[in-house]
Order: sequence, then structure tokens, then C-alpha cells
Amino acid sequence: MGEKIQCLITFVEAFKNPETFQKGLALLPDAGSWKERKENISRLRRPERCLESLGAGLLLRSLLLQKGLPLDALSISEKGKPFLNGSDFHFNLSHSSGYVVCAFGSAPCGIDIQQEKEDRSGIARIFFTESENALVQEYGKAMFTRIWALKESYVKYKEEGLSLPLKSFQVQPGTLSGNLESEQIFTCTSSIHSKEETYEACEFAFKDYRIAVCSALPIEPCLHKISAATLLASQQELVSTPVFPQKRGICNE
Repeated sequence: MGEKIQCLITFVEAFKNPETFQKGLALLPDAGSWKERKENISRLRRPERCLESLGAGLLLRSLLLQKGLPLDALSISEKGKPFLNGSDFHFNLSHSSGYVVCAFGSAPCGIDIQQEKEDRSGIARIFFTESENALVQEYGKAMFTRIWALKESYVKYKEEGLSLPLKSFQVQPGTLSGNLESEQIFTCTSSIHSKEETYEACEFAFKDYRIAVCSALPIEPCLHKISAATLLASQQELVSTPVFPQKRGICNE
């Protein structure tokens, strides 16, 4: 079986505690791109954004240490995407409403998490293709959220940012079944089509959150749930103890 893109998720609720927040912030390095992240965290005015940005930094730190990769190799591209200098290890981060997700592997990848919000059918009429807009008009905000996450994952995978028109490619959401209002995580395979290529994307859904992942590599249909305790582990603990399991299905740490 070939290599696949892996996905992680963590909840940042624990960092609402001021002592826990400061402990986590102190674990981030004080140099290079890490210093920039720490400074950005201190400038953010919305508390939830501070927590999510810290959680994203700690999740990346934990992942790199587990993989034996140098923290000081972290850099930021001209388009604002974090990457590792001199490495074929790829990753992408996203956060929304208390959750942080990360996709990683040996090929470029894009991941996005969205929480359902109020009706946005007007946005769909402007930015979505005719068939995508038709799906939103029929199925409402849940479908809008799925399509938006899929499009964001593709844009992040392509690393083209706002220069890539959202109507220049089309997404076809797969079939999600089950009680999506429960804590259980459901997954399905969807597709993304441009003039040049077609990709299989992976979707995850739980409660009113939707996650989409895009890559040229196959994507493991599994979210590894990482606890705050793991994010706060020392470098020695992370280097010496396996944290991220390699299992199929919906996984817990």
C-alpha cells in the first residue's frame, strides 16, 4: 500500500486557562517563523483566534518533533504558507471555532475546516459554478459549508491563493450518511475537477463542522485526535514516545 496523506485534529478549549495558555506559548521557539507566530498571537484581538493560532503552532511543533524534523527549518512562503526549508515533508493547517486541523505527508496538500453559519446562498450565486450553486439552493447551508471547505482545500493545495478564481474549478461532494449532529465523525470521498485534472478529496463531518482535504496522494480516511496534554508535552517526551497512530478508520489518540 502506498503512502497516504494523514490528518490530525485538536480542540483548543484547554488553552482558555491562562496558565495553560502561557505554558503552551512558552513551548513555541523564539526564533525565525516561530517568533513571528508568537508575535501574531499577541496581536490578535479576538480570544478565539489567539487560542486557535496557538493550537496550530503547538500541533505543528508536536508533529515535527515526532517526525524528527528540525523546528528551525520552518519558513513562510511569499504567499504566506508555512513550509519546511530543504525538506520533502509537506503540511497544511486550518482552524475554525475552537478546532485546529493539520494534513501532512510527502506531497503537497491542502486542508480546510469550516463551521456552518447563517444562510450564504447569495455568496454561492457569485462565487460557485452553476451546478455547485444549484446544490446549495437545494440543500442549504450544510452544502454551502461543504463546497466552501472543498474549494478552500484545493486552493491551499495549489498554493495560488486569491489568484485562483473559485469558478475555475468544480467540486462534487460525495455522500455523507449518518447522524451528523452527533460527536461521531463521518467521512466520504468527493471529487474536484479543473480543466487540467481531477482529484479525489476526503471530507470529514461531525456536528456542524465540515473538513475537506485535497492532495495528489491518496488521503487516509482517518482523523487522529490529539489531546492538549500531547500538545504540551516536552521535546524529550515527543521524540521518545510515539503519539500519532497509523490506523485506518476514525482514530483517537
